[in-house]
Amino acid sequence: MIRNAALTLAIIISAPLAFAADQTWDAAVQKAWQARDLVPATVETKTEIFDGGGDKLEVVDTVERLDGWNGGEPVMKKEEKRTTIKKSGVKFELGLGINANPLVSAHDGRVATTRKGTESLDGRSCAVYSFEERPEDPKGKPHVGEVWIDSASGAAVKIVSRYKETPKNVSAYELTTRYELADGLWTPTSAHMDAAGGFLFFHRTIKVEKTFRGWMRRPQT
Repeated sequence: MIRNAALTLAIIISAPLAFAADQTWDAAVQKAWQARDLVPATVETKTEIFDGGGDKLEVVDTVERLDGWNGGEPVMKKEEKRTTIKKSGVKFELGLGINANPLVSAHDGRVATTRKGTESLDGRSCAVYSFEERPEDPKGKPHVGEVWIDSASGAAVKIVSRYKETPKNVSAYELTTRYELADGLWTPTSAHMDAAGGFLFFHRTIKVEKTFRGWMRRPQT
């Protein structure tokens, strides 16, 4: 009798664990993992730098175009135009590849999530998740944020990421990336970053806008 009671208790306790997987989240993770070898043909970036009072100091416009391959790695040709109103004393570049998202990290087991509910985004019903992402590098900083996943397609359409604890001399940082599912490929279309920081009497705010076009798979080597 005692054995049967113990067996029944074990079944009751383990049953919720068997159904713990979230199909919507898992579908988005799978689409991100399948896209991990994609490379954009063109990346356009506008970086604006402001002083602590909000006055614009510099604007940097860059266009990167895929110019070939070297051992399976993309070779990007870069054009840059810098407009200087007043020298900012800042050099900043936001590198953002296809794998810079918590969904790929989730495939590696480095993300904890909580489903927050459902919201309408661009006319689509989306499941919304909050996340905490542990960096691959132990010296890196954890990120937190939200992911919007289209309930119909199972693809993420928006991801917002920020530091869990902002690093020294950084007062604000937030990165918002928009995605689309086209021809079976899940890819970023645009990204917007707001960041601010400084020390003593030196303060700068940086705004970055990126657009991506022409995603393709790396050649087999």
